[in-house]
Amino acid sequence: MRKPNNHFIRKEDIIYTPQVGISDGFAGGLSALEGDRRLATQMFEAANAIQQSEDNLRRSITEQQNKVLLLDAKNKLSAINQGLYEQLKYDPEKFKVSTNEAASKVINELPLLLRDEAKGAFMSEQAGYFCKAQNNKAEYLDRQAFEQLQVNNKNLAKTAISSINGIFAGDEYTQAQSQIDLADAILKFEGNVATQNRFGQEMFNPKNKYEESQKFYGTIFESFADLQLGAFDTTEQGVEFIDNLEKGTATINFKSGDAEFSIPSSILDYNKRRSISAHLQQLQKEGISQRKKMVSRQYVSDVKAGSKPPMPGVKEYQQQVDIDFEDEYNALSKALNLDNILAQLPKDIQVSPPEVDQVINSVSGYVTQMKVVPSGLKQRLESWNKSNNPVLVKMSGEIISSIRANNPQEYAKLNKLNLAAAETMASEIRNGNTLQGAFDVVVQNCINADPLIIEQRNKEFDKMIKDEFNDIVPKNMFFNQDTKYREQFIEATRQQYLRGVNISDAKNMAADMLKNRYGESSINGFDTYCEFPPEMFYTIPGVYDADEMRFKLQEFGKTKGIDPQRVCVFADEKTYLEIGDQNSKPTYVLCVIGDDGTIMPFYDKDLQYVRVGKDIWWSEVEQQEFEEIRGLNNEELWLNNRIRDLKYNPDLNYEPYAHLEAFKLSQKLEKTKKEKQEIRSKRREKFAEKSTTDFEKWKQEHPFGALAYSKMIAR
Repeated sequence: MRKPNNHFIRKEDIIYTPQVGISDGFAGGLSALEGDRRLATQMFEAANAIQQSEDNLRRSITEQQNKVLLLDAKNKLSAINQGLYEQLKYDPEKFKVSTNEAASKVINELPLLLRDEAKGAFMSEQAGYFCKAQNNKAEYLDRQAFEQLQVNNKNLAKTAISSINGIFAGDEYTQAQSQIDLADAILKFEGNVATQNRFGQEMFNPKNKYEESQKFYGTIFESFADLQLGAFDTTEQGVEFIDNLEKGTATINFKSGDAEFSIPSSILDYNKRRSISAHLQQLQKEGISQRKKMVSRQYVSDVKAGSKPPMPGVKEYQQQVDIDFEDEYNALSKALNLDNILAQLPKDIQVSPPEVDQVINSVSGYVTQMKVVPSGLKQRLESWNKSNNPVLVKMSGEIISSIRANNPQEYAKLNKLNLAAAETMASEIRNGNTLQGAFDVVVQNCINADPLIIEQRNKEFDKMIKDEFNDIVPKNMFFNQDTKYREQFIEATRQQYLRGVNISDAKNMAADMLKNRYGESSINGFDTYCEFPPEMFYTIPGVYDADEMRFKLQEFGKTKGIDPQRVCVFADEKTYLEIGDQNSKPTYVLCVIGDDGTIMPFYDKDLQYVRVGKDIWWSEVEQQEFEEIRGLNNEELWLNNRIRDLKYNPDLNYEPYAHLEAFKLSQKLEKTKKEKQEIRSKRREKFAEKSTTDFEKWKQEHPFGALAYSKMIAR
């Protein structure tokens, strides 16, 4: 029951109490009663209006309160949907369960009249997020499936590589199984890139499919090509294969049971083919280089064994000697405990330890045998020479003296090193001086030479020129070069003498130094001794000789209108500038032998010297031929060594099919020899008969050359 409200007048509470008495008249009485009734009605209507107004106000407040509650609830429910979607966007089922649980708590807190509306709004929004989560899950699963397919494709590529290795290297059963495995890998790959998603669309779009195919088949081709390159018998086959691969005409053929498969390289784009061909070219270079190193390494061993001659001037030979020497020296030093012996030498030592002499003999013998000075030894000689240690200076001096005596050409290459101290040390010891006494002379004359002493030695040298240098010019010196040779010889001798070397050793050192500058030559049609002979830079022993160079010079002279018998060359200042080392290809002045036996430079239309060099002696075609012959020589050497090992080496002889391999290599060796002979025969066909070695006959056939020769000798 509603409690009374003090602000409202209830109808039942209104009691009218008249203030006057009732009229005696009837009409009057009725009138008064009507008035009371009207007043009562008015009062009731007023009270009702007030009540209605109060109800409307109360209803309005309640409605506003409900709107606020509902709005707050909807916001909370929306936040629940949004928040849990961010957490569970890939799990729609869990999203639905979690949101329902959270929303029920919010909805149950609302008045009953508001719950349905809040629930409806929540479920409508939830449905949207649920649908998005379902799509997210599907996309995620598709992406996972796509990525897994990519991983599967990589694994299939690995399987293909293993299969290709089995095809090349396995036994008969392994080869057959590998062919089946390769075919299976290819079929699975094609199936992978054709896989469809839930909408029936291919998961790999055209771009993805293209990229996957390039990677997969690129891997197959690269693996196949690597092995195929090593299986070719000749370098030319490898070059042809690489070229065909790059052009897209190479094909991989294999069987799987009764089925045959062919994979053309044209399925790869040009960039992929070019990348693989560049890789193969590098492999081929490395293979050739490795073969050269292997051949050179074996050749060095054969030289040490005495079965092969040394090859000074060959780059690969020098490199392997450098490596071999370091191994030999380090092993010897370790065996003799050389470092500790040198570290414990007394200051007043008179005799070098026997271990040091053993090192000197061993190193000297090594250089004499190998005919080259190892790079590491050059560094040690210079270091020992500057050490101010009598034992080390002796080591340097003794080894240098051995090189000078047994390898003058190699000694000449040491002229850039200031070895006066070492040379003086060795000379003093040979003359009977003690170790310490010899070193005292070195210190006085070389290390701490007084300027006054140097000046005195310079005066002494000037006085010796008349007596010591009368017969120093080699016979058959080319024209006016005898004066130049004499001047250079005297100056080289002077420099050594001023450093403290005695006159005899100084002259020997000078002669050895000039051997790197002067040499014998027959390029001009007769034997001479000249400065920087062209043969020093252009001939290849066993491949390209001075006779062939002479013939080419004569042929070139014909194009200039010069009698072939009169043509010759000489070195000038430009030749000197162009010379760096034995790999240089300098030019020479083209000359004509006159009727009086003198030589005259040949000028072009601009009155400039006509020069000859690699343009006639070392063309690109010939260089290619030379390298081809040299490569065949190296291949022949390797084959011979390998065959010998397979037949006679007990460590290799036990290998299965060793004799079969030796037989196959023997066949390959014969093929190599035949190829080399064919190249040489073709070269020989290009040239006419060379000048005879019979000098008398030569003089009859070459009168102008004979005249020049006789005038040169007369001088």
